[in-house]
Amino acid sequence: MTKSNLDVVLKEYIEECPDFKYLQDDDKIFIYSSLKKILNLLHLVIKYPNVSAILFVQSQQTKRIIEEAFKAISPVIPSILNIKITIMH
Repeated sequence: MTKSNLDVVLKEYIEECPDFKYLQDDDKIFIYSSLKKILNLLHLVIKYPNVSAILFVQSQQTKRIIEEAFKAISPVIPSILNIKITIMH
């Protein structure tokens, strides 16, 4: 899957999400860019299994939430655990 395909998939997902249209524009941009970063990192670790990607977040709570989500997904996509999450202030 190319990056342009990732954009298409993400846009379709967001358009079908009923709650997304009620968000403020700033929140929409933040969510879209965050999901796009995660999908791009996921694409990298699937395409290159020996690569560890780094996702920078701003808080311990964000790190914990994303780690839990990755752990839940890991039985289906084990390489997602190759994405390391680092807090950057």
